[in-house]
Amino acid sequence: ELILRGFAPERATEPMELQQGSHQIDLREADAPADSEPAVTKEFMVPATGRLTAIAHWVGVDDCIITLFDDTGDAVAAGSGRLITRHTAATDDVALTVDDQPLDSTLMPTNELVDTVQPGTHTIAIKDALSNTTLVSNSNVPVPEGVARIVYLVGTAKDDSLNLLTQTVNGLESDPSGVPTGNSGLADDGGTRPLPLAAALVVALATLLV
Repeated sequence: ELILRGFAPERATEPMELQQGSHQIDLREADAPADSEPAVTKEFMVPATGRLTAIAHWVGVDDCIITLFDDTGDAVAAGSGRLITRHTAATDDVALTVDDQPLDSTLMPTNELVDTVQPGTHTIAIKDALSNTTLVSNSNVPVPEGVARIVYLVGTAKDDSLNLLTQTVNGLESDPSGVPTGNSGLADDGGTRPLPLAAALVVALATLLV
């Protein structure tokens, strides 16, 4: 099934429901025949319920892969938000600073770091873990209560295209949450809602396939 024609960098599909079981994602050049060899392919299992994000991105110098992340997550504690940073860029291990405070863990390619934060706007900066060189300067990321804000490091270091993309996962409020919050229109920025009877998948392209 063709889910997106003319897939471009930093573009994502709308969430789609998939049946439980084995599935495969194929990426081809925009003008390639449907039965041609995919440029990138990924087989994956879909659970009975949950949320997944598949992101196509560069690793190393010339290799492009598809990495799958589980967005389901536990409920966010009342009065808190969740900040998730994912490394999907062609660069080495990175160090993450949140509100000028370095996190203890190093973020490796295709991995993520999860941090519970107070609701509000937080400042993120990313540095090379070895040289301490700044890769992405301070960026403001709003994290509402009961929401998981996912930040992707994308691009490649060799062409100085490293950048941040964000994704929102709503519906993680504790029950009861203690403070009424609502969605505040966040669904408009590509946020995904919980699907109780099926799994949802979002496919994103972080960097250009050539």
